Amino acid sequence: MDLPGDRQLRLLRALANGTRAGMNPAKALRGFCEREKTGGDLAAAAADLDAGVAVAEALRRRPALFSPWIAELAAVGEANGRFDEAFALAAGILEERRSFLLKLAPRLAYPLLLLHVLPFAVNAPLIMSCGERTYLLRSLAWLSPLYLAAAFFWDEARKQTGLWKALIGSRRWDALRLPVFSSILSRLTRSGLALSKALSVAAAASGFGARPEVDRAREAVEAGRGAAEALRNLALFDDEELALLESAEASGRLPEEIDHLAESAREKKDALAATALAVGPALLLLLAALLIAWKVSAFHGARPEQLLEMMRRM
Repeated sequence: MDLPGDRQLRLLRALANGTRAGMNPAKALRGFCEREKTGGDLAAAAADLDAGVAVAEALRRRPALFSPWIAELAAVGEANGRFDEAFALAAGILEERRSFLLKLAPRLAYPLLLLHVLPFAVNAPLIMSCGERTYLLRSLAWLSPLYLAAAFFWDEARKQTGLWKALIGSRRWDALRLPVFSSILSRLTRSGLALSKALSVAAAASGFGARPEVDRAREAVEAGRGAAEALRNLALFDDEELALLESAEASGRLPEEIDHLAESAREKKDALAATALAVGPALLLLLAALLIAWKVSAFHGARPEQLLEMMRRM
């Protein structure tokens, strides 16, 4: 069974391998359609390419299949004649996101189990007072908001409306995006792409979008102020990291240093996710204990101060 994005990942890998083998993008795309037994927009995109439409333009016409940043990478490949590198880089970005989600999935199992057990444990007194049917219906009703909230937040994440950024804070959101941004920027500068263009593509691919900070960084590069000074406008790196970037630029090793910073940011992101998922179950158990205590006290008609007094004596 495919995970979300698996088909797009296979498509980008097929385009990268096909163009590396000497095929033009239209032939590589048709070959993928034949193997996957699919047509529709992909077949139409191949027809556009055969008609002489630029690859980036053909991808832009199909935003449901290709994100804008993939089209930008295709434009870079079209400009330097290296479609294989452009499509391979796009596939690498998707693989990195997929890898992060696959690492999270096993760690989410226990918190999700607790969330489903919690309503049944909290409503246990209803078995005696209202019967099994009411108990089951009430417990299942508690789960409805959970599923609605999950569907809502998943849709917001898919649309990238900015809700998640508002919830966790702009700085933390940017920190989560930093590994992808740094990795793409490093690969693009290593390929010889102008830094101003590399900044725009990396920002779009990592989810920063059209932001004034990106425009200021690009303008700083075009004014000849250097990479470290340009990246200072993004407010993604601290002073120590900017100093490292400045020295690396002077020694001609800017892409390598950006790679090191990307790996450091990736480790911090993984540690943050692991910590949150480790603390989550404990908080859920505490919440369950408090709710059960409240339900039991309400069932027996005990007042809160009486319950506290009983807990002190214990």
